[in-house]
Amino acid sequence: MIGKTLGNYRITGKLGAGGMGEVYRADDLKLGRTVALKFIRGELLGDPEIRRRFEREARSLAALDHPYVGIVHGLEEDEGQHFMVLAFVEGPSLAAILREGPLPPSRAAVLLPRIAEGLGAAHERGIVHRDVKSSNILVGKNDVPRLVDFGLALREQDTRVTRFGEATVGTLAYMAPEVLRGAPANARSDLFSLGVVLYESLTGRLPFERPTPAATLHAILNEEPPPFPGTLPPASRSLETVVRRCLEKDPARRFPDAGAVAAVLTSRDATAGSAVPKRAGALSVARRVRIVLLVSALAILALGASRLVRQRAATAPAQQREHSVAVLEFENVTGDASFDWMERGLAELLGTALSRSEDLDVYDPQRLANLRPTAGDRSNRAASFESLKRSGIGRAVVGSVVRSGGRLRIQGRVIEVKSGRVLHSEWVEGGVGDDLFRLAGGLIKGLQTALEVDLIGLETGDQWLREITTSSVDAYRLFLSGRQAFVASHWAEAARYYEQTLGLDSTFVAARIDLTGCYWNLEDETQLNGSLQAGHRLRNRASRREGLQLDLIAAVVSLDPEQIIRVATELRGLYPENRFFTYLLGRGYYTAKRYQQCLEVLEPLVRERYEWAWTYVLTARAHAQLGHDDEARRQFELGMGVSHANPELAYEFAKFLQQRGDAQQARSLLESAERSPQLPQTPYYESVIRLELGKYYESEGLADSARAEYGRCLARASQRSEEAQAAAEGLRRLGGQ
Repeated sequence: MIGKTLGNYRITGKLGAGGMGEVYRADDLKLGRTVALKFIRGELLGDPEIRRRFEREARSLAALDHPYVGIVHGLEEDEGQHFMVLAFVEGPSLAAILREGPLPPSRAAVLLPRIAEGLGAAHERGIVHRDVKSSNILVGKNDVPRLVDFGLALREQDTRVTRFGEATVGTLAYMAPEVLRGAPANARSDLFSLGVVLYESLTGRLPFERPTPAATLHAILNEEPPPFPGTLPPASRSLETVVRRCLEKDPARRFPDAGAVAAVLTSRDATAGSAVPKRAGALSVARRVRIVLLVSALAILALGASRLVRQRAATAPAQQREHSVAVLEFENVTGDASFDWMERGLAELLGTALSRSEDLDVYDPQRLANLRPTAGDRSNRAASFESLKRSGIGRAVVGSVVRSGGRLRIQGRVIEVKSGRVLHSEWVEGGVGDDLFRLAGGLIKGLQTALEVDLIGLETGDQWLREITTSSVDAYRLFLSGRQAFVASHWAEAARYYEQTLGLDSTFVAARIDLTGCYWNLEDETQLNGSLQAGHRLRNRASRREGLQLDLIAAVVSLDPEQIIRVATELRGLYPENRFFTYLLGRGYYTAKRYQQCLEVLEPLVRERYEWAWTYVLTARAHAQLGHDDEARRQFELGMGVSHANPELAYEFAKFLQQRGDAQQARSLLESAERSPQLPQTPYYESVIRLELGKYYESEGLADSARAEYGRCLARASQRSEEAQAAAEGLRRLGGQ
C-alpha cells in the first residue's frame, strides 16, 4: 500500500493495525495536509457485518465535533478499497506512554480530564464507545488526547447487533462486569472502562489483568481493584476514590456519565484536602428522604474538626488568642512514600489528644482546611503562618518524620505564630516498626508543657491515647482512609473502610459515628439501626464532642426538632463563629414550624451569602409558609446564584414553581440540574429529578426520552421507594418494562 495513490491521497507509511482495520499515513494532494486513512483488512472485505461496523464508526465520529475525539473527514471508496479519511494525530498512544511507567501528577492533571471530557462528549450525543482502552487514545502535542476507534460504538438510534458474542465485544481487561454477564453496553459501562484507563494511567498497571483470560474474567466480576501503591505521589493517590467510583461493580454507583468524571478531575486540585460540606436534604419530608445533614455535621465535628469561617476582614489582623493552637500536617522527610500517611495521621492524632483539654481551642488539619485555604499549606509555611496570624491563632505545632537507618525520629515544635519564635522543641525516637501511639504519646507528653495544659496527669505510657482513639495502629490507618472517602461523599467505599476498622477495634467511637452516617446515606436501615445501637453502647467512652455527635445522630434520625435545636445551641456555644451550626439551629426551628425564628437565625447567613444551598431552601420555604411568595422566590433565585445552581436547590425551586403554575421554568430548572456535575453525589435527588423529567416527557409524547429518564430514576432510587414505584409504573405505561 505504501506509495499507492487512492483518489486524492498518496499513502506514505503504515501507522498500525487492529482486529478490523489497518491505518496508514497519507498526504492529501488536494488540500496539502497529512491525514490518516483507515482501511478494512483485505480478508474481511467480504463480511457484511464488518462493513456495517466500519460505517457505524464513521457515522459515530461524524456525529461528534470535539477536540478530544478523533475527527473523520470522510468515508470513501476507490479501486475497490473502502476507507475512512481521519485527522492525523502526531503522537503515541496512551498505552505506549504507559509502557514507560505511570503518568506523573502534573501530566495526569492535564491529560486525564481531557480524556474523560472527550468520552463525555460522545455520551452527550448518545454514543457509547464500547471499547475504551489506553491503546484507543492517541496523545498529540501539548498532551491533547484523541479518543479513536469507534468501530464498536453504538448510537441510541442504531439497531442492536444480534450476532452471537456481539454483546461482549471489547477488550477483556477493560470490560465492565455487567457487559460480561450479557447486559447491553451503555454510558456507565464505558465509565468502568474509563476507570480502568485512569487506574492504569495513575499506577502503571491494569487493575484486573491476570495471567489467563479466565482469571481476568473472574477478577472483573468478583474482586476489588488493588489499593493504589503507597509509593505513588500524593497527588496521584488522592484520585483513588474517583477511580474506585468508576470501577464500582454496580453501575448505579458509578458516575452518571464521563462528563461528571471530567468535572471532578478538573476540580480535584482545587478541592484536594478540603472538606466542603455536602448539601443537606429536607427534614420536613418523609424519613426516606436523603439527609446529608447528618454526615456533613459529623465530618465537620469528627477528630476535633469544625468548620469555622471567620467573619472579620481578610486584611485586618485578628487579636491573637494565646490558648488557640493549630496542628499542621507533619512533613515526611524520610524519602520513603510508605510513611506519607503519618503526615496527616500524626497531626490528626495530636489534634484529637489536644482537643481533650477544655483550655485549648484546637485547629487540626481538617479544621484548618475549612478555615482558610492556605492555613494548613505545608508547602508554603510563610503563607500558612500569615493565614494563621490573620485568623487570630496564637500558636502552632509543626513537625517532621526523619529516618536514619532502621530508626525513626519524630520531632514536634511549638511556634508562636505572631513572631515565628520556637517556644519548645520535642522529639521521640524508635524503630521503623514501632507503634505510632507509643511515639505520639511520648511527643504529647513534652508538648503539653509548652502548651500549658495537663492532658495525662499522672498517667504514663500511651494507653490513655489508645483509650481516646483506638488500640490498633492498623485500625487507625484504615480509619484515615475511610475519612478520605467519607469527606468525598463516597459512602460505600467509606463504609467498607470503617467496617474493617471496627473489625479490628469495635470500641473506636469516631469510626462508629462515621459508619452510622454512611449507612444513613446508603439508606440501609437494617445496618443503620444496628450501628445506632452500637454507638449508644459506646456513649460512656465518648468525649464531649463525640457525645454531641451521637446526640445529633439521634436527633436527625428521629426527626426530633427540639433535640436538634438543643444540640445546635450547644454547638454554637462551643463554636460561636461557626456558620454551619447557625444554619443547623435555623433548620431545627424550621422543622419545629417556628418559621419566624428560623428566618431570624438564617438571615445573617443569607446576608453574608453563605454557600450552603439549603440555607436558601429553608429561608424560601419559611417565607412561603408565612405567605411571602415573592420573597420566597427571591430567596430561591439568590440561592441558585450563590450555590452555583446546586441541583437539590434547583429541584426544590422547581417544585415551588410547579405548585404556582410555572411549569415551563420548573422544567428548565430540572433539565439544568440533570446536567450538574454535583448531581451524582445525591442519589435521592438524582432519582426525583429524573422522575419529574420523565413525567414531563411522557406528557409531551416523547416516549423514548421518558423511558430513558424512568430507567435512570430506577437505577438511582432506593428499592421499594415511592420514586422507584412511580418510575416502574411509567415504564409499564410506555411498554418499557
